[in-house]
Amino acid sequence: MATTMADRLAEQRRRAFVGRADQLELFAQILTAAASPVAVLFVHGPAGVGKTTLLHRYAELAESAGVPHVLLDARELSPTPQELAQQLPVLLDHLGAGRSVLLVDTFELLSDVEHIVRDQVLPGLPAQCLVVLAGQQPPASAWLTDPGWAALLRTVPLQNFSVQESRNYLQLKHIATERFEDALTFTRGHPLALALISEVLQRHGTFSAKDSPDVIKTLVDRLVHVVPSPAHRRALEAAAQVRVVTEPLLAALLEPADDAADLFAWLRRLTLVDARPSGLYIHDLARDVLAADLQWRDPQLHAVLHDRARAHYLARLQDDDHASQAEALMDLMFLHPALRRFLLTSDSSGLYAVPADLAGGPDSGDGPGIQDMVSSHEGAESGALARRWLERQPGAWVVVRTASGEVAGAMCTLSLTEASPDDAAADPAVRAALAELGRHPPLRPGERATLCRYWLSRQEYQAVSPVQSLIAVLLGRYWLTTPGLALTLLPFAEPDAWTDFAAYADQHRLPTADFAVGGRTYGVFGHDWRVVSPTDWLAGLAIRETGRAQPPPSASQPRLLVLDRDQFASEVRRALKDINRPDRLRDNALLRSRIVASKTAATASVRDQVEALQSLVREAVATMQEAPATLDRRAYRLLHRAYLAPAATLENAAAALNLPSSTFRRHLTQAVARVTELLWETELGT
Repeated sequence: MATTMADRLAEQRRRAFVGRADQLELFAQILTAAASPVAVLFVHGPAGVGKTTLLHRYAELAESAGVPHVLLDARELSPTPQELAQQLPVLLDHLGAGRSVLLVDTFELLSDVEHIVRDQVLPGLPAQCLVVLAGQQPPASAWLTDPGWAALLRTVPLQNFSVQESRNYLQLKHIATERFEDALTFTRGHPLALALISEVLQRHGTFSAKDSPDVIKTLVDRLVHVVPSPAHRRALEAAAQVRVVTEPLLAALLEPADDAADLFAWLRRLTLVDARPSGLYIHDLARDVLAADLQWRDPQLHAVLHDRARAHYLARLQDDDHASQAEALMDLMFLHPALRRFLLTSDSSGLYAVPADLAGGPDSGDGPGIQDMVSSHEGAESGALARRWLERQPGAWVVVRTASGEVAGAMCTLSLTEASPDDAAADPAVRAALAELGRHPPLRPGERATLCRYWLSRQEYQAVSPVQSLIAVLLGRYWLTTPGLALTLLPFAEPDAWTDFAAYADQHRLPTADFAVGGRTYGVFGHDWRVVSPTDWLAGLAIRETGRAQPPPSASQPRLLVLDRDQFASEVRRALKDINRPDRLRDNALLRSRIVASKTAATASVRDQVEALQSLVREAVATMQEAPATLDRRAYRLLHRAYLAPAATLENAAAALNLPSSTFRRHLTQAVARVTELLWETELGT
């Protein structure tokens, strides 16, 4: 029974203690060993990860074992050599010559006198004393390069709680089970964050970062307790908006930033930052907390940083290197909080994607492994269909390999325009996809429609995983860079689990394209890229990503039209005749074409669209003036005189060019056809 307040405190701490089984076992082994080789345990980890709590538990274990101990907080010690030398002997006086434990918390505050502690204070302690130092920084290099300390030191990095440990903690706090996911998603097992969110859940029953600025502020203050200047704070906030930060990206985010190199070097030294081959990664919770704080405190700056990051990534997408493109697209997707839970973005997985090795046919190279993978997850019937497509469209297959070259996943994007009636009869997925294709405007010359027939990880199938994340990046790159892409279809074995992802990525549920194979029904989502172009798709993602208010639908923002060749030609003829009459161009169907949409913002007014159409037509005509072909140069003169700088009548235009009226009209028809051809090529290639 507790007899003092200290006893009651100790009892409550024991009840609330969760996890750290490995760390406790290590301490107990060293404490009770007759001759342990370990003299110093160096516990390190970011703020709020539970170092202080662990040290208190160590002290209790020492107390239970009857071992004298002293628990010091460096905040109570003087960080000057002279005063420290006077304080410590008094504090450590009762440790005695036998087994004892010295625990020092917040050791990072003694960094200026760490060499004094290491070289003068600790060597003077009894040989049987076990020292536990806990701080945010790992041991300085001097501990590891000194042969003596290197042999006596044991480093204990402290990480966030595991999922199960986090659940155990929430249960101890009597949090409703249905609220666990919200808490786990935000905190990622960070003990301090779990404690704060538990308090919010106990009071209000729900938690959201947006509605809990006090929680965010507390976490920010603990995670980023010392920031040298406003410039350093801006650098940290900017870095928290992205997946991984490099020095060029930091400079782009902070522009103008002449001190980007110095700020990048400072970021690299922070305990909440990991330096990896691809750049600097801010720990998940710290990144989310800093991003949420900035969005709440300064939404305009938050939006500006995202715009700058997006521009940087879009520029990198122009790189010819596919690996660089994939990284840029991963980074672009990571800007969207709603997509992050579907992406495991660690760069340590070593995965990469290449065309499948099918040079020897479906039963050679990667073929058998792909068939086995499909069969194991979807059944023998689906595996047999996979073999058919390995043979019929080998170029549609991409495999994901591990660093050792093993196939870890696969994706197959079938061309529906190359599918034969026999293919449709054999595969229910293709049959349903072709039927869905018939419900959309017909494909125009040069356009294509594709079905992502298979996408899966060998281990996780279609669950969220590093392989699935890479496949998502590959799909995004395919959508953004494939010329003439009209319609894409994407099936899911469990479509309900992907509804949020699909909605955010503007992939629409198409129940009429669902299909069944081997007793399993697959739900299909799709996107018509002629209606919402890749440019508009990215613009829509940007609006959802930053939380900026989306403009209400209006007549000035209709969905795109998919015009066939004859309809397009008719509207070009109208545009030429009305090129100098903006009032008449306002109802031209080309305003809703891809060529105009590619030249205007998603929020463009009708006036902006009309001006874009006028510019496109004039530019197309102007290209003929310098063309090597005589007929093109003649077409330019005819179009210029008939429409762009027109004479009073076509007869007057013919006379100005010294042509009979009938000849002028015949050549003008050909000129109109030529400019239509130029614009049509642009429409299909946009």
